[in-house]
Amino acid sequence: MQLSWHIIIAAVSAVLLQSAANLAEAGSDRLTTYEPQVFLLAQASPGGEPTEATEFNISPQPLGSAITAFADQANYRLLVPAEMAEGKSTNGVSGRHTPEEALTILLAGTGLSHRLTDSRTMTLEPVAVTPLPPSPVAQAASPEPSNPNTQVKPASKPVKVPEIVVKEVEDRGYAVDESSTATRIPAPIHDTPRSVEVVTRQVLDDQKVIRFSEALRNVSGVSQSSTQGGQAGTFMIRGFASELNVFKNGFRDDSTFSSRTQRDIINIESVEVVKGPPSYLYGRSDPGGVINQVTKAPLKDRYYSAEMIVGSYG
Repeated sequence: MQLSWHIIIAAVSAVLLQSAANLAEAGSDRLTTYEPQVFLLAQASPGGEPTEATEFNISPQPLGSAITAFADQANYRLLVPAEMAEGKSTNGVSGRHTPEEALTILLAGTGLSHRLTDSRTMTLEPVAVTPLPPSPVAQAASPEPSNPNTQVKPASKPVKVPEIVVKEVEDRGYAVDESSTATRIPAPIHDTPRSVEVVTRQVLDDQKVIRFSEALRNVSGVSQSSTQGGQAGTFMIRGFASELNVFKNGFRDDSTFSSRTQRDIINIESVEVVKGPPSYLYGRSDPGGVINQVTKAPLKDRYYSAEMIVGSYG
């Protein structure tokens, strides 16, 4: 079988020349030109039926030479624009197929498709891309306005939220995270290698505490040793007398007068008790532990309060 290539140059040019009088009136010639188009025609000699299965053996190669091999093996004429085959390659086709099946496999991945012109002629053309319809989710997300004349308003500017400044921390009531009695500086109780207990002002107010000894009832290992008829306040910590170990804001508060009278708690913010020998920080002291009264901090404004408790037993 012999294969011949024909380059068909289709060029139609028409020049409409007017008469001399018309040219004088128009002042110029009118020229209409049609650009030529170049087609590659791969043609093979006629053979068997076009729908019969044929054995194909086309290896991967440039598309132009693959079209030639296909026309040779399938006895078909292929019409394709020259620029459409440039720069394209094919993976080839092998096995027994009908011509249309083989050409479909041959053109896979090239962006081209074939169209049957007559019983033995096929034209190659680009694959038509059909846009996908929008999904129901996209349609629901962006519904079309019911009125076509309605203009969509642009998105509003971001709303500036005023800055929020936290000036005070909410009081946690009975829970305390740090103490300064065991280390002389504020330190987390969790990281302090001593047994520390703190009685907060919230506990004192909720229990209606009016005596210092009543506040220390909340601390384990602390007991009142002598009351002097209910008028004095001396204590024992872990079985040791602690007359020397009562402090106020870290300073000793164990004078004879203070140990013989009740200490006022109206100005007390908290009571901190550190159990164990404290002499490494406080010098001469009893080995039971330290009782430290932490007073309220001064306020910027004047503060007044009054409270009265009435009972049957004074």
